Amino acid sequence: MHITALDGMTQRQKQALLDAGYDTADKLLRLFPRTVVALNGLKPLENLEDGQMTVVLGRVAETPRPVRIRRGLSVLRVKLIYGDTPMTLVWFNQDFYANSLAADRYYYAYGRLKKTKSSYQLSAPRLISFPQERALYPFYPPVKGVSNSALIGLIEKALAGCGDPGYLRAETAEAYGLIGRNAALRRLHRPETYGDYVLARRSLSAEELGTSLAAHTLVRRQSRRARTVVYADKREALQKAADGLPYRLTGDQRRALDEVICDMSGPEPMNRLLQGDVGSGKTVVAMLAMYYAYLSGCQAVLMAPTEILAFQHYQTALKLFEPLGVRCCRLSGSLPKKARDAALFEIESGAAGFIIGTHALLSEDVIFKNPALIVTDEQQRFGVGQRGLLESKSAGGDILSMSATPIPRTLSLALYGELRQSVLKEKPEGRKPVVTRVVRPGKERDMWDYLKRKAAAGEQSYVVCPRIDEDDDDGERTGVPAAKALFDREKAGFKPGELALIHGRLKEAEKNAVMRRFESGEARVLIATTVVEVGLDVRAATSMVIYGADRLGLSQLHQLRGRVGRGERESYCFILDGGAESAAERLGFFAACSDGFELAEYDFMQRGGGEFVGEDQSGGAGGLILDEAIVRAAKGIAADILSDEAACKRLRAALDEQETAQLKNITLN
Repeated sequence: MHITALDGMTQRQKQALLDAGYDTADKLLRLFPRTVVALNGLKPLENLEDGQMTVVLGRVAETPRPVRIRRGLSVLRVKLIYGDTPMTLVWFNQDFYANSLAADRYYYAYGRLKKTKSSYQLSAPRLISFPQERALYPFYPPVKGVSNSALIGLIEKALAGCGDPGYLRAETAEAYGLIGRNAALRRLHRPETYGDYVLARRSLSAEELGTSLAAHTLVRRQSRRARTVVYADKREALQKAADGLPYRLTGDQRRALDEVICDMSGPEPMNRLLQGDVGSGKTVVAMLAMYYAYLSGCQAVLMAPTEILAFQHYQTALKLFEPLGVRCCRLSGSLPKKARDAALFEIESGAAGFIIGTHALLSEDVIFKNPALIVTDEQQRFGVGQRGLLESKSAGGDILSMSATPIPRTLSLALYGELRQSVLKEKPEGRKPVVTRVVRPGKERDMWDYLKRKAAAGEQSYVVCPRIDEDDDDGERTGVPAAKALFDREKAGFKPGELALIHGRLKEAEKNAVMRRFESGEARVLIATTVVEVGLDVRAATSMVIYGADRLGLSQLHQLRGRVGRGERESYCFILDGGAESAAERLGFFAACSDGFELAEYDFMQRGGGEFVGEDQSGGAGGLILDEAIVRAAKGIAADILSDEAACKRLRAALDEQETAQLKNITLN
């Protein structure tokens, strides 16, 4: 059912859903709640812990009025009576809540509790109208232009037309303790108990993964390709290039390079995943493989997820391979038209041997002359459709994917059984382990004093915040500073230009300018969001500070930590949590462990794996979960599908007609 067939939507809401990619009711039903809040389990405030997420039901005591603090900053404080206890609801720069609240009316409010000896406060709470017929109230990931309450109503209507039975057989569901798709969708969006919600997520996750595994097998069976690119044997020239590098390859790098070249010489096109811990040297292995393709007169393409990372790869290629005669070309969205036109000409004419860029490489006007090797860096940051589109521009070419997010062995065997892998664990000579410390409450100022001393000594630091503005997200990160606010708070303590700010809302040219200042050493401390997570190599950076570390997975924390310790100086990573007691053990493990593969296994066992297949692989909006039990069930579901001709026929039809978004252009590399 197309989304416009649902009744009760305004034209603006329809367009907002279409813009967000929810063009069918089925896709809307796959918008999993970010959390569900129990409205029938209200607790006295004195029994709750400071910093705990909680829900209250209270009466607004007076007409709300926002107060302007200064230009660009306002605060709205609302007195709420919860039982017999007065408390305060606080919002910054969200004056519209004043029009949503009325004196003497009752409302539910959900947020993080700030508790002192004499007062209670909820900062940036989410509001729920009263009364409610639901015992559990869902909060969905934000869809710009559609309120959470409107989403609930639309999903209710979509559920009424839900009829796809899915691929989970009753016998298999019973064997693994799961429920069918339609029942799972209803319990997911309208659970009566929290157990309903958990069972629904697990069932949908297992079926989604099982269907994707079966689809992958079908696609592989239908798309066995013969090699169309034949390389000359240039191993001697390749070895000479490797010997001429300014550093020696590690044993893992040499072995991985041998495996890649062996694949490139085989009867079928290469499809290999090169995964390695941060700082293990994946990029140089990939570029040597690109050089091997170049030696046979072919083009090699490298796609990176950000302009910053693509530019850094471009600089590396210029330094290492342009002296060997390779013409390197860069293509990104921020290139001026004249430079872009020149790049497109070099790519189409074949003048460029190495082509390095971002998503801009996917544009229709990018025409390669003879692409033989496609390299995707940080492959988990691209949707499978994007990777498939780039690969389609090199029919019969070799595919090398890179990931610095170590994949747990259990998951790796389940998802990547047919995909050859090379693993890098050794670090280049001279790399020292990064010392990791958890910064306790009350020690934050001491940490900033340390960063200032390091800046005065010529060393550099990253400071990562989980959000850009104070009013971003849904209030669950209250107490953790936003990047802009932290920059404003700390800039007076540094010399002009020493403190810099970078985040995803800056234009690419602005981001690149900030990074150039940091790379040159002009800026000593860089306050950033997680845009600095991947690939950056600034040798003078010796300190990494991570605020809100309890909100991030261990692999992401490890990625951020990997931005320092790339030179000869001892480096430190400081982590500050947002008050979640449940994260203490996990962060303690992170501080004591520097092995990315060991961290990935631990994170997989503790938190599940997120969404590893499908077009949304972040694990956010999709809401799928993954653990060993779900992997086992998924493999059983995949086996059921592959042994049932009717199910295979239905799945092939979904693939051929591209009706199922998460299966379109599916690859698992």
